[in-house]
Amino acid sequence: MLKKCKIVFLAMFLFTPYIYSITVTSFAHTAVFTGTNASQQASMDALLGITGYAIENFEDTTLIAGVQFGPQGTTPSSTTGAGGLDGRAIWDGSSSFLTDIGQGEDLFLFDNAASVGIGIGDVETDVRMLINGVDFGLIRSLPNYNRTQDNHREVYVRIDAGQGETINSVGFSQAVPSGDGIFYDHLAFLESNVVPEPSTWFMMLFASTFFVARKRNK
Repeated sequence: MLKKCKIVFLAMFLFTPYIYSITVTSFAHTAVFTGTNASQQASMDALLGITGYAIENFEDTTLIAGVQFGPQGTTPSSTTGAGGLDGRAIWDGSSSFLTDIGQGEDLFLFDNAASVGIGIGDVETDVRMLINGVDFGLIRSLPNYNRTQDNHREVYVRIDAGQGETINSVGFSQAVPSGDGIFYDHLAFLESNVVPEPSTWFMMLFASTFFVARKRNK
C-alpha cells in the first residue's frame, strides 16, 4: 500500500500542471493623473482600478503594514532607508521615493497580495520588472510608457494575480550600472484571501493518504 501511494503521489506531483497567472496592466500618466487633491486622487484610483486598496504614499520613510523594501544585498525592512524622499515625479501628496538603482535590484515585498499597483518615473535605461522573481520585461517597453520630460512620472503599473495565486515581490532590476535614478509613488496593494484550488486539495488529500499509509506500514 505504501509503495503504491508513493508512486501515485509522485506521479501527481510531477504531472499536475502548475498555472502561474499574473496580469500586468499599464497606464499612461497623461490618461489618469490630473492632480493630488482628494477628488482627483479618487478619480485616478478609479481609472487605475485600485479603489479601496491600501496606499503607501511615501510622504515619510516608514512604510505601511504589509509592505517592505529591500535593495539587493540588504535585509528587507519596513522603511525606505535614510533619505530617498523627493518632490518630483509625484502621483500623490508632495513626495515620491527616489532610488539610485545602480547595479542590482529595488525590491518591494508584500504579505500575499492579490493585486499591486505602483507609479514609476524617470526610467531612462534598461530597467526590468520582476514579479515573484519572474522577469516581465523592460519598463520602457510597457504599452503605455510615456516619457514627457526628465524627473517626471511616466507609467503606472497594476499587477493582478490569477485565481489561487499571490504576489509576494515586485522588483526593478538593472543589469548594467548607469546611475539611473527611479521614482516610485502611490504604491497600492490589495491583500489576498486565497482559497486552494480543487487540484491543490486533491494533492493534500493524497499527501494525507501517503503519510497515513506510511504510519500503518511502520
